[in-house]
Amino acid sequence: MGRVPRGALPPPSAGLTPWLIAGGTALYGAAAFVLTATLLVVPGYTGFLTGHVLVTVSWTVAALVLLAKGIASVPLRVSGLVLVAAAVGKLVLFDLAALDGIARVAVFIAAGLVLLVAGTRYARLVATR
Repeated sequence: MGRVPRGALPPPSAGLTPWLIAGGTALYGAAAFVLTATLLVVPGYTGFLTGHVLVTVSWTVAALVLLAKGIASVPLRVSGLVLVAAAVGKLVLFDLAALDGIARVAVFIAAGLVLLVAGTRYARLVATR
């Protein structure tokens, strides 16, 4: 399987809709993969809870990576910020309602710490530029 030649895909500014659809599909597919893999390892309700904790935390970590790589690239920076918004939205709208007990506490602490570290590091990186 060869590499895609430069210029084979249109830049994000040429057409935003295909990029949004591709990004949403990739995010949904990755979340489904993590949740399914977790349910295979830990079946039942515990696997469901663990899978959703892992999905939320992985979205937050992926947003951190995009923001770190996106210091000089506007599309990566915007993608990272959108993913932060998606992770916080999932955290507040889904995890707060679906998770209970220690899983709810774990996902809030993990995502909060990752966002706190990401925010301080990102502010330092932007301040040095």
